[in-house]
Amino acid sequence: MQLPTLCAEASEYVREPLAGTAAFATTWLFVEERGAWAPEPIDSPGLRADRELLEGWLATLPNARLQLIRRGRRSGPRQVYIAEPARRRVRGFEVSALADVDLCGGTEVSEPLFFVCTHGKRDRCCSLRGNALFSTLEAVAGPCVWRTSHLGGHRFAATMLSLPHGYCLGRVEPEEAAAVVREGIHDLAKLRGRVSYRQPVQAGEIALRQHLGLRTLDGVEVLRYRHKDRQWTVHFAAAGKRWQVRVVPEITGTLRPKSCGGEVQAVEVFPCVVEELC
Repeated sequence: MQLPTLCAEASEYVREPLAGTAAFATTWLFVEERGAWAPEPIDSPGLRADRELLEGWLATLPNARLQLIRRGRRSGPRQVYIAEPARRRVRGFEVSALADVDLCGGTEVSEPLFFVCTHGKRDRCCSLRGNALFSTLEAVAGPCVWRTSHLGGHRFAATMLSLPHGYCLGRVEPEEAAAVVREGIHDLAKLRGRVSYRQPVQAGEIALRQHLGLRTLDGVEVLRYRHKDRQWTVHFAAAGKRWQVRVVPEITGTLRPKSCGGEVQAVEVFPCVVEELC
């Protein structure tokens, strides 16, 4: 079988599922960087003077991930966000220098924020598809929309992250921009997962949402989960009831490249069994 050249097209061609593919981190650090982005964000030229500071932040913040952001040709203070999706909390900082950021401070951000991966240095699919989505989203939501560095899973481009809830979407088309801004989770088929949870838990939540037809941002609460051998068992509260979802990750025989030009690899999927408890 001859796969398409671009990884996003190859992923679509083999019908790779999106559920359970969002990157996992409990703290997301967004730093505005108006210069060039390196394939690894922290290697970017504009961050050389602040690299030690940023590494210290990443070591201090719980299970943190660094994302670079930018919007057009902004000037003036630099924007920084610290997001904790599990707590539905985002704090913002406008600073002249990164050294001015107080990790314990910041201003609570009340409006939703949207981050679209346009990191072409990491993968060209993010540039081709991400920039088109960013332009349309920006026209709808203005300053609430940012370009961001690699979100993980560029084969699902265009990929994006919404805060404060931390839901990651994939294969989002520009014409869906208004629905994304209006609804948050506009299409369960485009939902990759909530980034504050491990991938099997993400897949379990999506399976429950699909079972209930539930797209509201606050409609599902993870109560607890356990992992034994290969099976994950996740307990949820949703629709006034309690639910259990059993998830057993498996590697399929389907092959596709994870990145443009990369070697083909097997697709991992997360079959789920949804059970009502009470």
